[in-house]
Amino acid sequence: MPQILPFRGYRYNPARIKKYDDVLSPPYDVISQKEQEALYAKSPYNFVRVDLSKKVTGQDAYRATAAEIERWVAGQVLKQDSSSSIYVYAQDYKNLAGKPAARVGFISLMKIDAKKVKKHEHTLAGPKVDRTALMETVKAQLSPIFGMFRDPKGAAHAELKRLAKAKPAIDVTVAGVRHRFYPVTDAKAIAKISKSVGVQNMYIADGHHRFEVATEYYKRHPKNGVNGKGVVLTYLCDAFRNDFTIYPTHRILKGLEGNWQETIEKTVAKYFEAERAGSLQALVASIEKKPKGGLTLGLVLGKDYRKLTLKAKTRDLDVTVLQKLLISKLLGEEVAKSDKIRFTRDPKEADAAVRKEGADAAFILPYMPVSEMMRVSDLGVKLPQKSTYFYPKLLSGLVVYKF
Repeated sequence: MPQILPFRGYRYNPARIKKYDDVLSPPYDVISQKEQEALYAKSPYNFVRVDLSKKVTGQDAYRATAAEIERWVAGQVLKQDSSSSIYVYAQDYKNLAGKPAARVGFISLMKIDAKKVKKHEHTLAGPKVDRTALMETVKAQLSPIFGMFRDPKGAAHAELKRLAKAKPAIDVTVAGVRHRFYPVTDAKAIAKISKSVGVQNMYIADGHHRFEVATEYYKRHPKNGVNGKGVVLTYLCDAFRNDFTIYPTHRILKGLEGNWQETIEKTVAKYFEAERAGSLQALVASIEKKPKGGLTLGLVLGKDYRKLTLKAKTRDLDVTVLQKLLISKLLGEEVAKSDKIRFTRDPKEADAAVRKEGADAAFILPYMPVSEMMRVSDLGVKLPQKSTYFYPKLLSGLVVYKF
């Protein structure tokens, strides 16, 4: 893994903040306009005001954000830690089976090393333009990317669990997830964790856009790095010693033109074995049952629920096959720019869109194991946008890296 570096982060000052859950926010890229309004109403210091400002668009908005951060620093709403730290971050929640689950990792700086950082998603120009302008103007990294590592001996995970037995600096429950946060200055503990993860690759779960933005930023501004090297604010955790939930992201198509029904039927007949399911629940359960080396998808079309099993054996993932064989044929190659597709993690929403809201079709995807995501990352395969959704998300505003 690229080198791990402790740093003196900027954090909310408890002397100025009444409740942490009033100021912390979800990641900027999952916040709807309605949620943004609600977060604004919570506090004049809610982190959404700098990470996803609702001020007018354009460069003035970024300067306004920079000025807001400086006001918070000047007023000691955000206060820099006196010692270099890594920040242990634990989350307690219920998994999809409704059973208690936990994840523990840490936030630090990570030196940028393109060879050891493995990515799995394509990125889009629009979000990168936005995050680039923000980073250029505020001279800070506001929220971490989310990365995973393999650690055969589990030494880092064991040390993180030990450190997470202390009293947390922050302990909040948001949307049913408990978040515990621990600044760690102990040089021996930091060295132990760094040594354990240092020889591993890092796999990006979330934050592909932010990683690419940081990489390009330090190419332009090497003096703003650490010893001339670029760094990225990163949350890291053990890939195989934590409970990971990767929600599938289902596709809803509406406004299709031409003989789209014929396109679907011919493509399904050519590439898939189709089997009708009696209900949405039956369909969702059935697509999790895959033949060895096989691949399954769900299709909601008209009044039909169909399980689609790819005829050929493949090492591709379901979302890639769906994109190549069906979505691209229906929407053209510029899928990411199409207004005829939307995404949801809830299969009931996808079903209702077809049956009650006039959508043309919906594709239901099975869950993706972490091992599969890492496999395609090692191969250098890039998945379509909205291929993975890791749950629970990290809170934003726990710690900021200013340079």
